Amino acid sequence: MILLDGKTLANQILSSLKFADTRLDIILVGNDPASLKYTQLKQRRATEIGVNCQLHHLSENTPTAEVIKLIDELNRNPDVTGLMVQLPLPPSLNKDLVLNSLDPTKDVDGLNPNSSFTPAAVVGIIKLLENYQINLDHQNVVIINDSDLIGQPLKKIFESKDAIVTLCNDRTVDLASITQSADILVSATG
Repeated sequence: MILLDGKTLANQILSSLKFADTRLDIILVGNDPASLKYTQLKQRRATEIGVNCQLHHLSENTPTAEVIKLIDELNRNPDVTGLMVQLPLPPSLNKDLVLNSLDPTKDVDGLNPNSSFTPAAVVGIIKLLENYQINLDHQNVVIINDSDLIGQPLKKIFESKDAIVTLCNDRTVDLASITQSADILVSATG
């Protein structure tokens, strides 16, 4: 088994990126600990590459209509070049309505069905495989993540390269056996 080093490649890519006149707005609803951590990391990385990053931290009790109103304002703001909604959203919010309200040309996570972006984690995984010259043709690929942000788009891309893909999650029965049969194992569990 070969373990691919994503951190080195990520640092190489980050060191080559510099953005001027770019603004990323992040909408965070609630206080989910993992979301708070990821949002802080995204803000730090954005700042490192010269992106003006604005956080809109909303209460967990914010209604769907108010989140959509904020998104609409940011969609119309010409200074905002990228927009993301940190997931998961609180259960009280209508996730589909929120994500579908994102301007597809600003939706940097690719969560709107019409988005012009591929999620960053998916791009990173593809770049990592390309860097190591991994051929996906007829490979048995197991992805431990079935989310709309990583697992589902990665599955589509891998299948377009003739890979045989199995998606797993925290409810997958006999995960150990499934992962042992993989030619390529992608763990994207946070």
